[in-house]
Amino acid sequence: MVTYTTAAKVRLRVTGYSASPTDAAIEGYIDDAEGFINGLTLYDWREKWDGNKLGLIAKLATDMAAYLVVASDPSVSTTNSEAALMMDGFWADSQRTIRLLRDSRILKWLKSEIGVEE
Repeated sequence: MVTYTTAAKVRLRVTGYSASPTDAAIEGYIDDAEGFINGLTLYDWREKWDGNKLGLIAKLATDMAAYLVVASDPSVSTTNSEAALMMDGFWADSQRTIRLLRDSRILKWLKSEIGVEE
């Protein structure tokens, strides 16, 4: 099955976080992020996935899944403030990308890049 990101990419994003969630748990968070993205954009990007052209979608999925990894067990960080700081960073990155994906011109361009007519 095509996914917007991978457990390995999410693990890289949470470098320094001492929890070791299973790949299955991370993939569950990825599924949640993908569902959100599909709802936000009103399109299932898996139909014509091209990771080389849809980096914005992949970044949002990775950032959202990383946020959920830390949120699922913030107590394993060195300090709660460290976990909160990581989550704030993932949240800010996600919000920046969400703002871009709300722009109909950007969505139209992304769809044209993968050959989807509106």
